[in-house]
Amino acid sequence: MLSKAVPTQPTRLQRLARMLRPQDCATDQRDRVGYLMVLPYLLHIAVFLGYPLAFAFVLIFHRWNIYTPMKWVGLGNIKLFLAAICGAVTFTILLVSANTVAMAVRERTREMAILRTLGYTPAEILQLVLGESIVISLLGGLAGLGFGWLLGRALQASPANFGFTGIKWQAAIFVMAMAAFIGCLAALVPALIAARKNVVESIRFTG
Repeated sequence: MLSKAVPTQPTRLQRLARMLRPQDCATDQRDRVGYLMVLPYLLHIAVFLGYPLAFAFVLIFHRWNIYTPMKWVGLGNIKLFLAAICGAVTFTILLVSANTVAMAVRERTREMAILRTLGYTPAEILQLVLGESIVISLLGGLAGLGFGWLLGRALQASPANFGFTGIKWQAAIFVMAMAAFIGCLAALVPALIAARKNVVESIRFTG
């Protein structure tokens, strides 16, 4: 009778060869490409969100300008910290709005090409995209003002209202102007791209 072959343990070189198989190397390469694709977003978070917020947190407790050293003032600069948070949030909203408008324009490439064939000029396509973005931004600003008004009424009715007297009309105008500005700026590049696209290529677009 023939004896059964006893399986031997793989050597260290065999294990290393299995680790370096082509499919594993391809997987590692795809992983590296994925990390590189995520890197700009991580840099954006670190540079435009993390650093301003950290620096503003330090400035809460100090008084500082370009020409004098920092001086400890406690909570005297709380308004500066809130302004930094508002700036970071505004920039993030701008990026999100631009991405949303760009995706909407891409999904309606053929519809815009049909409008061009019906006689719409590139300037009118530009006005349509910009107008839609501005109207949506203004509606968002109105919703925010309504929520702020309700919150203000609740604060005024509470025993500890912190001296809140309601939303002033100057603040409301500023909010609506910022909403229109964000909507216009976010849609400017996608609108220009949509207005300059070739009609034939846009009709053939299937993405």
